[in-house]
Amino acid sequence: MIKIMLKHLTPFLLASFLLFLGASSGTAGTEQPGTSGQPEAEEQNTKAMEVFGKIRRLMENSDRMAVLPQVEAGYREIITNYPLASISQEAHWRLMLVYLTDYTPPAFDRAEELYAAFNRRYPGSNNKGLMDDSLLNSYYIYGKWERIIRFLIPTIKTFIETGKLSRPLDMFMYAEAKRNTGDFTEAEKGYKIVTALFPDSKESALAKERLEEIRKIRAKIN
Repeated sequence: MIKIMLKHLTPFLLASFLLFLGASSGTAGTEQPGTSGQPEAEEQNTKAMEVFGKIRRLMENSDRMAVLPQVEAGYREIITNYPLASISQEAHWRLMLVYLTDYTPPAFDRAEELYAAFNRRYPGSNNKGLMDDSLLNSYYIYGKWERIIRFLIPTIKTFIETGKLSRPLDMFMYAEAKRNTGDFTEAEKGYKIVTALFPDSKESALAKERLEEIRKIRAKIN
Protein backbone atom coordinates (compact mmCIF):
# COMPACT_ATOMS: atom_id res chain seq x y z
CA MET A 1 0.00 0.00 0.00
CA ILE A 2 1.67 3.19 -1.21
CA LYS A 3 0.56 5.42 1.64
CA ILE A 4 1.72 3.00 4.32
CA MET A 5 5.02 2.49 2.49
CA LEU A 6 5.62 6.24 2.78
CA LYS A 7 6.43 5.57 6.44
CA HIS A 8 9.82 4.27 5.30
CA LEU A 9 10.75 7.25 3.14
CA THR A 10 13.06 10.03 4.22
CA PRO A 11 11.51 13.53 4.36
CA PHE A 12 13.28 14.46 1.12
CA LEU A 13 12.01 11.38 -0.73
CA LEU A 14 8.56 11.91 0.70
CA ALA A 15 8.52 15.45 -0.64
CA SER A 16 9.63 14.25 -4.06
CA PHE A 17 6.95 11.57 -4.13
CA LEU A 18 4.19 13.96 -3.09
CA LEU A 19 5.30 16.53 -5.63
CA PHE A 20 5.05 13.85 -8.30
CA LEU A 21 1.63 12.86 -7.00
CA GLY A 22 0.46 16.45 -7.24
CA ALA A 23 1.73 16.82 -10.77
CA SER A 24 0.05 13.61 -11.89
CA SER A 25 -3.20 14.62 -10.18
CA GLY A 26 -3.39 17.84 -12.18
CA THR A 27 -3.32 20.26 -9.28
CA ALA A 28 -1.21 22.77 -11.16
CA GLY A 29 -3.31 25.25 -13.02
CA THR A 30 -6.62 24.08 -11.58
CA GLU A 31 -9.14 26.85 -12.11
CA GLN A 32 -11.07 28.13 -9.12
CA PRO A 33 -14.88 27.93 -9.33
CA GLY A 34 -16.44 31.12 -10.59
CA THR A 35 -13.22 32.86 -11.62
CA SER A 36 -13.23 32.13 -15.35
CA GLY A 37 -13.29 35.30 -17.39
CA GLN A 38 -13.14 37.65 -14.42
CA PRO A 39 -10.64 40.48 -15.02
CA GLU A 40 -9.58 40.51 -11.36
CA ALA A 41 -8.95 36.77 -11.39
CA GLU A 42 -6.96 37.00 -14.61
CA GLU A 43 -4.80 39.80 -13.20
CA GLN A 44 -4.19 37.85 -9.99
CA ASN A 45 -3.35 34.75 -11.98
CA THR A 46 -0.72 36.62 -14.02
CA LYS A 47 0.94 38.07 -10.92
CA ALA A 48 0.77 34.79 -9.02
CA MET A 49 2.41 32.92 -11.87
CA GLU A 50 5.23 35.46 -11.85
CA VAL A 51 5.85 34.74 -8.16
CA PHE A 52 5.58 31.01 -8.76
CA GLY A 53 8.14 31.27 -11.55
CA LYS A 54 10.56 33.03 -9.19
CA ILE A 55 10.08 30.26 -6.63
CA ARG A 56 10.84 27.56 -9.20
CA ARG A 57 13.96 29.34 -10.40
CA LEU A 58 15.16 29.68 -6.81
CA MET A 59 14.76 25.97 -6.18
CA GLU A 60 16.36 25.00 -9.47
CA ASN A 61 19.44 27.19 -9.06
CA SER A 62 20.07 27.11 -5.31
CA ASP A 63 20.33 24.74 -2.39
CA ARG A 64 16.75 24.14 -1.27
CA MET A 65 17.39 24.69 2.43
CA ALA A 66 19.35 27.87 1.78
CA VAL A 67 16.44 29.50 -0.04
CA LEU A 68 13.65 27.91 2.02
CA PRO A 69 12.66 31.20 3.75
CA GLN A 70 12.27 32.86 0.35
CA VAL A 71 10.31 29.90 -0.99
CA GLU A 72 8.00 29.97 2.00
CA ALA A 73 7.54 33.74 1.64
CA GLY A 74 6.72 33.32 -2.04
CA TYR A 75 3.98 30.79 -1.40
CA ARG A 76 2.63 33.03 1.35
CA GLU A 77 2.54 35.95 -1.08
CA ILE A 78 0.48 33.94 -3.56
CA ILE A 79 -1.90 32.70 -0.87
CA THR A 80 -2.39 36.11 0.73
CA ASN A 81 -2.38 38.45 -2.25
CA TYR A 82 -3.76 36.32 -5.07
CA PRO A 83 -6.52 34.04 -3.70
CA LEU A 84 -8.39 34.04 -7.03
CA ALA A 85 -5.37 32.82 -8.98
CA SER A 86 -5.53 29.31 -10.38
CA ILE A 87 -2.22 28.51 -8.67
CA SER A 88 -3.38 29.56 -5.20
CA GLN A 89 -4.69 26.14 -4.17
CA GLU A 90 -1.45 24.51 -5.23
CA ALA A 91 0.48 27.15 -3.27
CA HIS A 92 -1.42 26.09 -0.12
CA TRP A 93 -0.46 22.48 -0.74
CA ARG A 94 3.19 23.20 -1.55
CA LEU A 95 3.54 25.37 1.54
CA MET A 96 2.03 22.55 3.56
CA LEU A 97 4.75 20.25 2.19
CA VAL A 98 7.38 22.75 3.32
CA TYR A 99 6.00 22.55 6.86
CA LEU A 100 5.72 18.76 6.76
CA THR A 101 8.92 17.76 4.98
CA ASP A 102 11.45 20.61 5.18
CA TYR A 103 11.01 21.52 8.82
CA THR A 104 12.70 19.28 11.40
CA PRO A 105 10.63 18.28 13.23
CA PRO A 106 7.63 18.96 11.00
CA ALA A 107 5.70 22.12 11.82
CA PHE A 108 2.38 20.34 12.31
CA ASP A 109 0.65 23.30 13.94
CA ARG A 110 1.49 25.56 11.01
CA ALA A 111 0.40 22.88 8.56
CA GLU A 112 -2.92 22.49 10.37
CA GLU A 113 -3.52 26.25 10.38
CA LEU A 114 -2.87 26.33 6.64
CA TYR A 115 -5.16 23.33 6.13
CA ALA A 116 -7.98 25.07 8.01
CA ALA A 117 -7.48 28.26 5.99
CA PHE A 118 -7.60 26.26 2.76
CA ASN A 119 -10.90 24.63 3.74
CA ARG A 120 -12.42 27.99 4.68
CA ARG A 121 -11.31 29.62 1.46
CA TYR A 122 -12.05 26.76 -0.94
CA PRO A 123 -14.97 24.72 0.44
CA GLY A 124 -15.73 21.73 -1.75
CA SER A 125 -12.40 21.95 -3.58
CA ASN A 126 -11.37 18.95 -5.65
CA ASN A 127 -7.88 19.38 -4.20
CA LYS A 128 -9.00 18.80 -0.61
CA GLY A 129 -8.18 15.09 -0.88
CA LEU A 130 -4.55 15.87 -1.68
CA MET A 131 -4.34 18.20 1.31
CA ASP A 132 -6.00 15.54 3.50
CA ASP A 133 -3.66 12.76 2.46
CA SER A 134 -0.50 14.83 2.73
CA LEU A 135 -1.33 15.76 6.31
CA LEU A 136 -2.56 12.28 7.27
CA ASN A 137 0.48 10.56 5.76
CA SER A 138 2.85 12.81 7.65
CA TYR A 139 1.03 12.12 10.92
CA TYR A 140 1.46 8.41 10.26
CA ILE A 141 5.13 8.66 9.36
CA TYR A 142 5.93 10.51 12.58
CA GLY A 143 3.62 8.51 14.83
CA LYS A 144 1.28 11.39 15.64
CA TRP A 145 -1.52 9.06 16.68
CA GLU A 146 -3.60 11.56 18.63
CA ARG A 147 -3.55 13.94 15.68
CA ILE A 148 -4.72 11.14 13.39
CA ILE A 149 -7.61 10.37 15.73
CA ARG A 150 -8.61 14.03 15.92
CA PHE A 151 -8.29 14.43 12.16
CA LEU A 152 -10.47 11.40 11.39
CA ILE A 153 -13.17 11.86 14.03
CA PRO A 154 -15.53 13.63 11.54
CA THR A 155 -15.15 10.73 9.10
CA ILE A 156 -15.77 8.18 11.84
CA LYS A 157 -18.84 10.08 13.08
CA THR A 158 -20.23 10.17 9.56
CA PHE A 159 -19.71 6.43 9.26
CA ILE A 160 -21.49 5.78 12.56
CA GLU A 161 -24.43 7.93 11.45
CA THR A 162 -24.73 6.70 7.86
CA GLY A 163 -22.87 3.40 7.65
CA LYS A 164 -21.02 4.79 4.64
CA LEU A 165 -17.25 4.80 4.24
CA SER A 166 -15.74 6.01 0.98
CA ARG A 167 -12.41 4.20 1.31
CA PRO A 168 -10.69 1.72 3.65
CA LEU A 169 -7.63 3.89 4.35
CA ASP A 170 -9.37 6.27 6.76
CA MET A 171 -10.76 3.53 8.99
CA PHE A 172 -7.48 1.62 8.86
CA MET A 173 -5.53 4.72 9.89
CA TYR A 174 -8.00 5.35 12.71
CA ALA A 175 -7.58 1.76 13.92
CA GLU A 176 -3.79 2.07 13.69
CA ALA A 177 -3.89 5.20 15.82
CA LYS A 178 -6.14 3.53 18.39
CA ARG A 179 -3.87 0.48 18.53
CA ASN A 180 -0.78 2.62 19.02
CA THR A 181 -2.43 4.53 21.86
CA GLY A 182 -3.34 1.30 23.61
CA ASP A 183 -7.06 1.23 22.79
CA PHE A 184 -7.16 -2.31 21.42
CA THR A 185 -10.94 -2.59 21.67
CA GLU A 186 -11.56 0.34 19.35
CA ALA A 187 -8.69 -0.74 17.11
CA GLU A 188 -10.28 -4.18 16.70
CA LYS A 189 -13.59 -2.61 15.74
CA GLY A 190 -11.87 -0.50 13.10
CA TYR A 191 -9.89 -3.38 11.63
CA LYS A 192 -13.00 -5.56 11.48
CA ILE A 193 -14.92 -2.83 9.66
CA VAL A 194 -12.13 -2.62 7.09
CA THR A 195 -12.12 -6.38 6.50
CA ALA A 196 -15.93 -6.51 6.30
CA LEU A 197 -16.49 -3.56 3.97
CA PHE A 198 -13.34 -3.78 1.84
CA PRO A 199 -12.35 -7.48 1.86
CA ASP A 200 -10.22 -7.27 -1.28
CA SER A 201 -8.27 -4.15 -0.31
CA LYS A 202 -4.64 -4.04 0.76
CA GLU A 203 -5.79 -2.38 3.96
CA SER A 204 -7.93 -5.45 4.66
CA ALA A 205 -4.91 -7.73 4.44
CA LEU A 206 -2.99 -5.49 6.83
CA ALA A 207 -6.01 -5.27 9.15
CA LYS A 208 -6.12 -9.08 9.40
CA GLU A 209 -2.46 -9.07 10.42
CA ARG A 210 -3.15 -6.46 13.09
CA LEU A 211 -6.10 -8.45 14.43
CA GLU A 212 -3.88 -11.50 14.77
CA GLU A 213 -1.24 -9.42 16.58
CA ILE A 214 -3.86 -8.16 19.04
CA ARG A 215 -5.14 -11.69 19.58
CA LYS A 216 -1.64 -12.89 20.48
CA ILE A 217 -1.08 -9.97 22.85
CA ARG A 218 -4.32 -10.72 24.66
CA ALA A 219 -3.50 -14.42 24.83
CA LYS A 220 -0.22 -13.62 26.59
CA ILE A 221 -1.97 -11.31 29.06
CA ASN A 222 -4.58 -13.94 29.88
